[in-house]
Amino acid sequence: MIKEIVTDINFLSKKCEPCKNGEDIQEVIDDLMDTAKDYMDNCAGLAANQVGHLKRIILIRFNDVFTPYINPEIVFTGGGTSYYGETCLSRPGENPIFKTRYKKIKIEHDVEGRRVKSTFRQFPARVVQHEIDHLNGILI
Repeated sequence: MIKEIVTDINFLSKKCEPCKNGEDIQEVIDDLMDTAKDYMDNCAGLAANQVGHLKRIILIRFNDVFTPYINPEIVFTGGGTSYYGETCLSRPGENPIFKTRYKKIKIEHDVEGRRVKSTFRQFPARVVQHEIDHLNGILI
C-alpha cells in the first residue's frame, strides 16, 4: 500500500527494531515497494520508519529496481570519503544537507534466515548509509 512519507521528527528519531527470524515482514516490504515506486522520480532509497514501520528494513534503488535489505548493519567502511548534498523524502522542500560519507561500505543483512554480505561503492554506498541512519533514528 502506498503510504504517506513520515515527517514527524519524534517518530523518525526512534531506533528501529530488528526483524526476527520467521517474522512476517511482507507487509512492511510491500509498503516500502509501493511507496518508493510512487516516488520513483525522487527516491534512491527508503527506510521502513519513513512509511510508519519501526523495523530494520531498507529499500535501495539500482537501475530502477528496488531491493530490500533486512537488518542491515555496516561492517566495513573505506575507500576514502566524499562530501555531498543529500535530500530526504522526510524533509520535503528543504535544501540539501551536506554530509561526509564513506565511498565504499560492506553491510551484513538477512536473506532467507542467514546473514550475507553486500558491498556498495560511490552513490549506492551513500544511499545505504543514509537509509541505515534512518534505522538508527538519525535524520539529516
